[in-house]
Amino acid sequence: MRETGPTYQELEARLAQMEENLEAIRRGEVDLLLGEKCPFVVRALEAQKALEESEERFRSICQVVTDYIYSFRVQEDGSLRGEWVSESFVRTFGFTKEEIDERGGWQSMVHPEDLPAMLEHARKVVSGHVDIIETRFLTRSGEIRWIRDHAIPVWDKGRTRVVRIYGAAKDITDEKKALEAVDRSRRDLEVVFETIEALIVMADPQGRILHFNRACEALTGYKREELLGKPLLENLVPGPWRPVVQARFQDPTDPSLREPHLNPWLTRSGEERIIEWRCSPVPAPEGEGFLILGTGMDVTERLKLEQELRDTSTLLSHVLSTSPIVTYILTPEGESSRTSWLSENIQEITGYSVQEAMEPGWWEAHLHPEDKDQALGLARAMWSKGRRTLTNRYRFRRKDGEYMWVRDDVRVLRDEKGEPVEAVGAWTDVTDYRKAQEERQRLEAQFYQAQKMEAVGRLAGGVAHDFNNMLTVISGYAELALQRLKPADPLYNDIREILNAAVKSSELTRQLLAFSRKQIIAPRPLDLNEHLLGMEKMLRRIVGEDIVFKMAFQEGVWPVLMDPAQLDQVVANLVVNSRDAMPSGGSLLLETQNVVLDEQYCRTHPGSSQGEHVLLAVTDTGCGMDRETLERAFEPFFTTKGEGKGTGLGLSTVYGIMKQNRGFIQLYSEPGHGTTVKLYLPLYSGQEQVGAR
Repeated sequence: MRETGPTYQELEARLAQMEENLEAIRRGEVDLLLGEKCPFVVRALEAQKALEESEERFRSICQVVTDYIYSFRVQEDGSLRGEWVSESFVRTFGFTKEEIDERGGWQSMVHPEDLPAMLEHARKVVSGHVDIIETRFLTRSGEIRWIRDHAIPVWDKGRTRVVRIYGAAKDITDEKKALEAVDRSRRDLEVVFETIEALIVMADPQGRILHFNRACEALTGYKREELLGKPLLENLVPGPWRPVVQARFQDPTDPSLREPHLNPWLTRSGEERIIEWRCSPVPAPEGEGFLILGTGMDVTERLKLEQELRDTSTLLSHVLSTSPIVTYILTPEGESSRTSWLSENIQEITGYSVQEAMEPGWWEAHLHPEDKDQALGLARAMWSKGRRTLTNRYRFRRKDGEYMWVRDDVRVLRDEKGEPVEAVGAWTDVTDYRKAQEERQRLEAQFYQAQKMEAVGRLAGGVAHDFNNMLTVISGYAELALQRLKPADPLYNDIREILNAAVKSSELTRQLLAFSRKQIIAPRPLDLNEHLLGMEKMLRRIVGEDIVFKMAFQEGVWPVLMDPAQLDQVVANLVVNSRDAMPSGGSLLLETQNVVLDEQYCRTHPGSSQGEHVLLAVTDTGCGMDRETLERAFEPFFTTKGEGKGTGLGLSTVYGIMKQNRGFIQLYSEPGHGTTVKLYLPLYSGQEQVGAR
């Protein structure tokens, strides 16, 4: 029977089906349509999309994770051939899979020392075992990186052999370095524990010793093996101290445990050593509770030294507080300095407290104006290079306003470069010494002056005697010549002038003899007040009307023994000198007074004598005398008056008369403040010889 073709309806149905399939292709619902004679494969687009999305996620994860993932195919001969590796491998080592293949495979990357272990790792996985290894790989730059490789085998369907290896490797270089650092620190700490001088002991909450370093062994005499695991209290802590130490174990987290505290340890020999402890809690390895780590130092000797230092400091403080020497410490500040320490006896010596004396500028402000530049200059100079010692002397004003003389001895301490670090000084009040020195100098000057006056007096006396003898001859012949001549004779007046000159010269020799104490005198008892009143009219004529003349006599003055004529000469000479010192007027006062001179006064006034005297003081308000004039005032022929206004024998005559009459004279004067002459007259006791001598 002949086959017939499809009917119209069938063709129309097929066409509709084809259009529907084409539309499905256009929509992407199917991949391929084949003829009706062949099977056709239709794959859902959703499955393809899901696979692509899964692969994309896998690639993204491989890019961001630090581990790298790989796959090896196991060949029939057991060798490994790389299939793929994640991109993090390239970031870690700098090689691509292809470059590794060209270098000879993964073995080329393994550190030579680790290659045997790595081959054994591969063999285990190929033989069907899961294995993990930590090994070293070399990067492109030659850097060594540690990795931890975790590999698993993949069997064939019949589980007859391993056909593939999947693995994941992690770069653990930083972890290894950290572990090495921890291990190195642990070893270093162990070395420190064993070599440090500090005592290090660790105990559990029950007080059993867990660690005992060599310093502990050296101190106690025990070996650690003898004490490890044994109670600390029973073996090392003295009985009275055990409750105290036990209380610290009750709460290891107590903050007070960290504070320094003292308790003794017992050595094997029974000696007690005082230990200063600092303790801290350490978490127990099991994670339950705390251990106690104690670090201690043997302070037995230190405590003894501290006690000795306190005793010495107390003694030194007592010595300094009672010493007449002020001690201080200066710290340099630029060209100046600052007082950093000062002994407390500063108040006793100066009147100022330590706080006042520590104020900036205190020392400078109290220096005597005349000594300030010199003292400050030396103070600045002591900081100069190479200077180590300095002695300074100056006057310093105390709180009461009086000045004291100070000897300031300073020693500068310097560092190894020679730079000043500080200065230690000692301040000594030498006022009394200075006064004694000045007094000695004054007495020496007076002594030398007295010797000089004695020598001049002897010379003047000898000259005066010889000169007086010649004048006697001249006067005698002049008088004889006048007797032979008449007044009208031309030579008469010339001879009279010769005689007048001889008389005047005789007066000079008389004064020289008075100065040299070789004049014949006739001392007798005198009432000084009465005698001076008898001279008043004459004295007032001498001083004139421009000078106020006063007398102030003590009633009942003791009688004096003196030649009346010499007393007149002394008073007249002094009044004349006072008048000449007041050309524009002034005041003149004569005083009398009974005085008793003691040993102290006589020691400081050479030529004076101890006991009762009658004082005659002549005081004027004239021009006064300076120091140089005072030193020469009693020298014969010395005068400050103009030429032709004085012989220079006035005060020297007074000096000689007072010496000859066993009295003495003192002169006080300042320029512009007048002069006072004090005559200490000998007292008449009724036993002295009266008459010429």
